[in-house]
Amino acid sequence: MQLKSLEISGFKSFADKTKIDFQAGMTGIVGPNGSGKSNIIEAIRWVLGEQAVKSLRGTKMTDVIFAGSAHRKRLNMAKVTITFDNSDHFLPLDYAEVSITRKLFRNGDSEYLINNQACRLKDITTLMIDTGLGKDSFSVISQGRVEAVFNAKPEERRSIIEDVAGVLKYKKDKQTTESRLADTTDNLNRITDIIAELDQQRGPLEEQASLAHDYQDQKQKYDYFDRSRLVKKVTIAHDQLVKVNQQLSQAKGLVQKYQVQADAGATEVDQLKREQATQLQAKDELAAKNLELTKTIENTQGRQGIDAERRQNQQATQERLTADLTAAKTAVSDLTAQKAQLTQQLTTQQKQVTQLKTAVAELTTATSEAGRQQLAEKLEDLRAAYVAEKQTEASLNNEAKNLIKQHQQAGSRTDATTRNLTTAQAQLAAAKTTVDEQNHQLRTIENQVSAQTQQLAEQRAAYRKSAEQYESQQQNYYAALGLREKAKSQLETLQSAQERYTSFYAGVRAALEHRQQFTGIAGAVSELLTIPANYTKAVEVALGGQVQNIVCDTQQTAKAVVAFLTTHHAGRATFLPVERIDPRQLPVTTEQAILQQAGVLGIASELVTCAQPYVAIKRYLLGTTVIVDTLEHALAISRTRRFHCKLVTVDGETIAASGAITGGATMHGDRGVLQQRQRTDQLAADLEKMTHALTASEEQLQATKLANTTLTTAGEASQQKLSELKDQANQNQANLQAAQRELSQLTRQVKALDYERSQRADEDSSYEEQVAHNQQATADNQQKLADYLQQIDTIKQQQQDYTTYQQAQAGQLQNQRETLVTLQERCKQVKQQLEQCDQQLAAQQTAQQQAAEQLKTVQAALADDQLSGQERTAILVKAQADQTEVVAAQTEVQSKLTAANDALVALNTTQTRTQQLLAAATDDFRRLELSQTKLAGEVDHATADLGEKYSLTLAAAQTDLSELDLPEINEQLKLLKRGLDEIGTVNLGAIAAFDELSKRYDFLTDQVADLTQSKADLLQTMADLDETVVTRFKTAFDQVATEFSAIFSQMFGGGKAELILTDPEHLLTSGVDIMAQPPGKKFQRLSLLSGGERALTAITLLFAILAVRPVPFSILDEAEAALDDANVDRFSQYLQDFQTGTQFVIITHRKGTMMHANVLYGVTMEESGVSKMVSVSLDELKANTNTEN
Repeated sequence: MQLKSLEISGFKSFADKTKIDFQAGMTGIVGPNGSGKSNIIEAIRWVLGEQAVKSLRGTKMTDVIFAGSAHRKRLNMAKVTITFDNSDHFLPLDYAEVSITRKLFRNGDSEYLINNQACRLKDITTLMIDTGLGKDSFSVISQGRVEAVFNAKPEERRSIIEDVAGVLKYKKDKQTTESRLADTTDNLNRITDIIAELDQQRGPLEEQASLAHDYQDQKQKYDYFDRSRLVKKVTIAHDQLVKVNQQLSQAKGLVQKYQVQADAGATEVDQLKREQATQLQAKDELAAKNLELTKTIENTQGRQGIDAERRQNQQATQERLTADLTAAKTAVSDLTAQKAQLTQQLTTQQKQVTQLKTAVAELTTATSEAGRQQLAEKLEDLRAAYVAEKQTEASLNNEAKNLIKQHQQAGSRTDATTRNLTTAQAQLAAAKTTVDEQNHQLRTIENQVSAQTQQLAEQRAAYRKSAEQYESQQQNYYAALGLREKAKSQLETLQSAQERYTSFYAGVRAALEHRQQFTGIAGAVSELLTIPANYTKAVEVALGGQVQNIVCDTQQTAKAVVAFLTTHHAGRATFLPVERIDPRQLPVTTEQAILQQAGVLGIASELVTCAQPYVAIKRYLLGTTVIVDTLEHALAISRTRRFHCKLVTVDGETIAASGAITGGATMHGDRGVLQQRQRTDQLAADLEKMTHALTASEEQLQATKLANTTLTTAGEASQQKLSELKDQANQNQANLQAAQRELSQLTRQVKALDYERSQRADEDSSYEEQVAHNQQATADNQQKLADYLQQIDTIKQQQQDYTTYQQAQAGQLQNQRETLVTLQERCKQVKQQLEQCDQQLAAQQTAQQQAAEQLKTVQAALADDQLSGQERTAILVKAQADQTEVVAAQTEVQSKLTAANDALVALNTTQTRTQQLLAAATDDFRRLELSQTKLAGEVDHATADLGEKYSLTLAAAQTDLSELDLPEINEQLKLLKRGLDEIGTVNLGAIAAFDELSKRYDFLTDQVADLTQSKADLLQTMADLDETVVTRFKTAFDQVATEFSAIFSQMFGGGKAELILTDPEHLLTSGVDIMAQPPGKKFQRLSLLSGGERALTAITLLFAILAVRPVPFSILDEAEAALDDANVDRFSQYLQDFQTGTQFVIITHRKGTMMHANVLYGVTMEESGVSKMVSVSLDELKANTNTEN
């Protein structure tokens, strides 16, 4: 076979389709570094199945696809096809030419083809195995492979000899055999676990099967007497129920009688209460109307006094306003004349100012100087401001004098008014205190009346509510009592069964009943474990019959109890001695792994608790059992086959380590030992809660009854107190009316005096504000005057430095300016006087107008007061007449109300007695009703038991009854029950289950024998394979060692070399080392030679391998790169001599190697990043070589 061609497309730098044809002999491939030569070797290795990305100098497999360049886009597929001439059928295919193609797409998809037919990667590797042409064989020697040979450790170098020996398929066969052996061992262990589990089940199941027939016979008799008992119980209960129904009918009639009386009394009470409410409402309405009329009379009388005082004040005001109006008119006339005079004076002064301004302007022009002018102007402004402030000072002084004079005149009038008002206010305060006290007393009594009325209503409502509550509590009490008795009966039945160990096997029951004779017995497993409620069913299913195993201290105790059971023929039992039992647990790694699985709740032994001495027992029983939440999760865990343990769900389904699944339910799924104990504990807790609740209910019932009596007594006392309070309210009302009349008269007097004083106070307030304003303005004025004087002195000092002429001119100018300023100030003063005159004139005109309007208002008010006085007199007369009628009506209503209250008290007493009789009759009725319910429940319960237990109606059950009486039947049932208890809980399907288990046990035993034989056969096969590998390895090693020694002398021109085994006694693992002695040197290990010597030695080893196991072709990638020219010639010459049997493809840079090539190809990168093949002339190459030489 020969390598015929290689076609590359899109692989690494070969973007274009490139085909290389190979000839017989040696083909050389040359080119500069980085041109892509080594990509040809990698393409060959890739198409032959290379999967290691790093060996292809990449990070991911798609890196072998052309990634693009500066001028080319990246490609989406790489394709390599290698073609062989298989005319000698070296490859096991019936084709003279074999092509292998591999494609890789950018999305990661791959295709493999043999002769254009799709195949698998495995098909290609199988085709090349042991041919010496695989991707990892020494037919393809890439860069670094030579160095790897001499740098490899002896153990790693062994693989070279193994490849020559062709033992790869044997090693793969051994790996397959080891895998099969592991599977066989796993199956054997799994079946062994199943057999061990079946061994645990056989004992209890065999005992159950032996008891099954006895149980069926006893149970048939028990059911016959139990049916008779239920029928007779129904008959007796039915007769008692008829009597109770009769008594219940009589009690019901009595309850109805008292209820009619109570209803009639309640109706009459309601009528009296309505009448009482009507009279109370009428009384309240009359009291309100009387109070309203009293207020009307008092208000009218008070207003009449106020009107008289107001008329006097209004007349005085009218006189004062008339005088003020006359004075205002006079002031307006005077101010008008003064304004005209000031206007004339201002006109004259303004003309003078104009003339002086002209003269000042002329003088200013003559003495013009910027600094002087600025100072003069500033001085002028300051003096003008100073004069203005002096004028303001005079005005403020005049204003202060006027204010003092006016205030002194008003003070004398205010003092008299104040003294009169103080006296009147003292009298008014005393009167108000009296009225307030009377009002407070009246409000207090009215509040007490209201509160007492409300209290009486609340007491009556509370009595009704309490009576209803008492009836409801009584009903609830009897209902709870019935439930308590039912629960108590169930608990006593369960406790009796547990005390007598009814659910246990006969032997276990006998041992536990006589445990006092054996001090080492701790109890049954069910008694020692504390199990959370939600895991009870799962743990009981997991334990199975082991829940009745007896825990004891030593084997001697167990032996003694077994002897006791044997002597008395009391049955069989299984014992767990604490001193002997070792815990069973999952391996730590297995436990950690399984706890991470979905749905796993925990290891059963860790979910239950027990006393410390029995922890080993707990783990022995449950240490390899895992509790899972659902069957789905358990199935998922079982399918993995990673965990050899029992899986139990919380609902009781189990999956054994073998994969067997157990599940389903029975009609009485909660009758296991652990579940019965859990049911007993729950019933005991419920019963205790019921007892506490009944005690509290009974106490509450008595408290409610006592509260009813207390409420009745309190209601009567409240009614009496209400009547007394209403009498006090009427007396206080009369006292209040007298105090209010006196208060009204004093109020009118105080209001009149207060009105006059308020007028004076307004004037005083205005005076104080005006004085404060004047004082503030005066202080501001004095401060401004001082500031102006200081600034004027400063400017005058600055003006003294001017020249004499300027001083003379300035002096004249100054005189003119001072005259002008004085005149301007006078004009300003006149203007201010004119403005003040205008303000005073406006104020006097406003005062005149206000006085006229107030005078009109006072005159209109006097006219209105005259008319309203007559109306108030008429209103007062009518109100007094109406009040007389209301007082008479109040007396009449009070008498009716007193009669209604007396009648209501008597009727309430009668009604209370009737309610007590009704309550007693109701108690009797409820008691009989409870008896009726109990008897009806017994009938229903017994009938339901017939249907549930025996699927019979009462009529059908009566056709086959025992002739015995009920007590005799109960005695027979006790005897039969004791017999059944001695037999214990049995599995009626135990016989069939035991037969099936025995068949399965025998089958699995046969399987264990078959698997044991298979394991032995596999071990023998592995031994045979090891022997074959050793033989072929030793043969190949000896042949390669011989060739290596011979070729070494040729390659080095002398010397010697040997291949040695590092561990000859163990040929399956021994490494291969190289010892060499180049000419002129000592015999030493390969690692101690120079770099060139090591490289040539490694090449020698490769040639030796090719000599021992020739291959059709060999590809070398710069294998001779580390050799000098002399050694390159030896290397090339040896290849030329060796090529008669092998086709060589060599990638090289060395001319000595090129010279010996039969065909030479060049690789170049004319375009950056894209490799191309070019032809190379061997003649030119040889000519150049000769020239150099």
